[in-house]
Amino acid sequence: MVFRVSCVRRAGTRDSRRRVSRAHVAVAVTLIAAQSGMGAAHASVAREPEATLPLNISIDNGQTSVRQGDRLTYTIKISNTGDTETPELRVFQTTVPGLEVLSTTPEATASTKRIEWSKKLSGREEAEFSVTAQVGPQAPQMQRLTVVACASNKSSDRPVVCAAHSDRLETLGLPIESEESGAGLWYTIAGILVLLAVSGGIVGRRRLRRKTASEAPRDDMSGNMRL
Repeated sequence: MVFRVSCVRRAGTRDSRRRVSRAHVAVAVTLIAAQSGMGAAHASVAREPEATLPLNISIDNGQTSVRQGDRLTYTIKISNTGDTETPELRVFQTTVPGLEVLSTTPEATASTKRIEWSKKLSGREEAEFSVTAQVGPQAPQMQRLTVVACASNKSSDRPVVCAAHSDRLETLGLPIESEESGAGLWYTIAGILVLLAVSGGIVGRRRLRRKTASEAPRDDMSGNMRL
């Protein structure tokens, strides 16, 4: 009886151990799966955006309206408003159809889309770049000539800062009318009208004199006949 009981107890102990070991395996698998899931979740989280560089940029050519044949000098100014040196920067100006690039200062790398320089800026440093170009033939529907300048980190194409300069496009046959030219046109028209009025008055007087002179002999003749 005791033997049988002990056998029963041992069998129960083995079953319980098997149950415990199986439970441990299940828990371990669950933990591994959870950890892998957490890793995947961490991997899917987007990186925080890079800190924006403290930069200012401007572009200007000193003009407000241009026409074909004009030679323009675009000046780009970029400054580091922070106290620490910037990484290598990519400073570039976009190219525009009908605007022929003649020279750059300092020397730049030119492509069909832009003119590019590389530059590091120390704290509070300002740098200047320039492009000399000539205005060529423009499409008839073009009303403005707009050029953009930007700066980005050398390792990225995404601009950090940008600026633009835009000029009115004058056509060769129809220059843009200013207030002074409009006033001059009205003065010209008024002068022509006055001249026409004066000349018309002179012609009218001459005709009246001729008519009076031609009627005078007829009166004398009629008088003689009456006598």
